[in-house]
Amino acid sequence: MTNKAPIVIQVEMATLLGLNEAIFIQQLHLWLQNSAEFINSVAWYKTTLKELQEFFPFFRLEQLDDLTKKLYNDKLIEIKVFNSGNWNEVSMYRIEYKALNKLFTQNSLVETEDEPKESNNPIVNVVNSSVIIKEEVSVDFHKPHSLKDQSDSLHLDIKRVVNNFDTFRKKLQPSFVRQEFKNQDGQYILRLHIAETGRTPEMFNGAIRWLFSDDKEARFLRNNIMNISSLVQNYNKIEMLYIAKSSEAKVVDDTKRAVEYYRKKGYSDEAIAKGLKDGTL
Repeated sequence: MTNKAPIVIQVEMATLLGLNEAIFIQQLHLWLQNSAEFINSVAWYKTTLKELQEFFPFFRLEQLDDLTKKLYNDKLIEIKVFNSGNWNEVSMYRIEYKALNKLFTQNSLVETEDEPKESNNPIVNVVNSSVIIKEEVSVDFHKPHSLKDQSDSLHLDIKRVVNNFDTFRKKLQPSFVRQEFKNQDGQYILRLHIAETGRTPEMFNGAIRWLFSDDKEARFLRNNIMNISSLVQNYNKIEMLYIAKSSEAKVVDDTKRAVEYYRKKGYSDEAIAKGLKDGTL
């Protein structure tokens, strides 16, 4: 549960709640969207204080304990505690989105169009609630997606990438069961990577199609790619190999078309070969 990704802080939330509170709320929001467990159709995130401290190494265990209790007492999160009494106690966390949005509305720190409504989706659509800062989201692969973008299309596209990987792998290994590092969620891993790099789900679908093709180098490479984590880690290598292969194939295709063209013009194969080599054709 270690975290190497940069943490982006929403200024309005940090101003209203405090820096530490904003850091925790924003990360809990992401976990609820990507790694939630559902109880009576309500999303909860299960973890321990020790695991939280691994993710937030700049917080001491005591600080995290005080922080979560403060947010609970402020009625901004709800906590269910199991095996109470030590740092390894398992707890379930959820955000009180209505209370949080009401707090923002009362302090007029963000623009709110209307009172947020309960979503039919077990994961509350926080974009509509204005709890997460509004910003334009672009599908341009040069511009990173914001992690707060919870559009149905992006969520489904990321889910399809993971499903496609599993489907291709199971065609080769019918008994295959994907296991991520430290049992992390594959969709969450991919969402983080997309936010950090600006790559798109379709780019990963293309990488998966090539990876499971009959290409000799693809067959060799895919032997070491057994989950989404390794797919992400090896994306640059896949991309370079694919581009190189595509360039080679394009040169071959262009040469074939040129030969056919000049043959129709009456050139001999020797003349065509010489002309293409010295650039006179």
